[in-house]
Amino acid sequence: MSEIYLIIIGIILSFPYICELYFSLCVFSWRPSNQPSNESSNNEEPFVSILVPAYREPPEVLIDTLRSLREQNYKNYEVLVLINNTPEPELWLPVKNYCERIGKPFKFIYLERINGYKAGVLNEAEKYIDPKTEIIGIVDSDYIVDRNFIKKAIDHFSTSEVGVVQFPQDYRNVNDDLFSQAMYYSYRYFFATIMKFSDLIGATSFMGTVGFIRRRALIDVGGWDEKILTEDSEIGLRINAKGYKCIYIDQSIGKGLMPLDFKSCKTQRYRWSYGNMQTILKHFKLLLLSKKLPIKKKLAFITQNTVWHNPLLIVITLGYLSLVIPKLGILCLTLGSMYLFSKTLIFLSIFKKVDNLSFYKAFISYLFYLSLFVPMSIAPMKALIGVKSSFKRTPKCYNHLINSKDFEELIIGGLIVILIILSLKKGCFYTFLSALISSFYVLSYVGLHILSILDHIRKLRIDQSNRGSRYENWDNLVAMEKSAS
Repeated sequence: MSEIYLIIIGIILSFPYICELYFSLCVFSWRPSNQPSNESSNNEEPFVSILVPAYREPPEVLIDTLRSLREQNYKNYEVLVLINNTPEPELWLPVKNYCERIGKPFKFIYLERINGYKAGVLNEAEKYIDPKTEIIGIVDSDYIVDRNFIKKAIDHFSTSEVGVVQFPQDYRNVNDDLFSQAMYYSYRYFFATIMKFSDLIGATSFMGTVGFIRRRALIDVGGWDEKILTEDSEIGLRINAKGYKCIYIDQSIGKGLMPLDFKSCKTQRYRWSYGNMQTILKHFKLLLLSKKLPIKKKLAFITQNTVWHNPLLIVITLGYLSLVIPKLGILCLTLGSMYLFSKTLIFLSIFKKVDNLSFYKAFISYLFYLSLFVPMSIAPMKALIGVKSSFKRTPKCYNHLINSKDFEELIIGGLIVILIILSLKKGCFYTFLSALISSFYVLSYVGLHILSILDHIRKLRIDQSNRGSRYENWDNLVAMEKSAS
């Protein structure tokens, strides 16, 4: 096969990353797509149901969320507290007592056994939602929202064609250490670039929390898909395909909790990567062949659902094949370099300028993003070949975090080192270069993992000093975290 054809194939495989680079450049022309309407001040407020699904969550974290929802500058609303698959009374009784003591706007709903993860709970909630509800809001159990949270969203539902209003996810457990800052800005990258260019071309999706959906739109698309791990972005795609207008408001109106260490972040990123590939596979015809969406929107949704993917496993596989078929090294190098080039330019130039960051903050967020190469490369491949995966929640206590080993990083790192050595011995120059590029992910991981350990030790010390200050039975709660994970 001619070398030029291999380069073209590499570029085709890199197409989602090229699209991301192109769309990110368009962010500089982004302006809010919809201004608040004054109609709601003259008419009766539409009734809103806020859904707060909670699975084995620390009660104090959830109650803090409910306090913020109780103090809304809005009259016509209810809050459904959806405790699900949580048999331990230590976790749900304090929440039940709080809801019963306060009364309106809270409805405490205990769902003993629900399948379908978060999507199953949200589908079940339809049975309990007030019949007059027009707008449904979703708030994760760890988010503390602004007093005008509901009002600001409703102001943007100016016409019946608006199906979704989404605010950016933001976080309150951000410290001044390097690791915490790196994690925070790597999350911010998605909303500062991906969501802005999506809104620019009318392809805003739903992002799971601090977002609102018109109830009519939810019914029109048939509810939540209980098989997709990223049920939020998947339903956002379907609502767009139905012709509803979806709006992104780049204003922080609520803050939740970031994953508490690197391993927890890996688990969360795995879920996103896996679920996004599920979405692509489910809607393959819609994204490539259907006329329901214009081409730009299709490309935007493809970009949204590949932003947490990394082609590293493909690059390594091609690298080893190129030891036998040397020309494949060109394909290997093209794919690997295109991915790294696009991400480097986006983080260190575009994202830096769009969010007005220092080079230091942009660089550490870039390293953090690259260091998650294991879930971002393994998860989409597992989804692609049909390996089943379950929904794993993110722990909310420092004392117990997800207990996983780093065998996958060690294996991939070892494969890269071996590939470097073999390609040098066989004189496969292109393969050698692609292996060197791949090693950068491992170096990013090692550095940030060391920072993660140091940061975790510091947090443990802080928590030990505050032990028992807010929980009546801390050890039981830690045990519940273990069983939940």
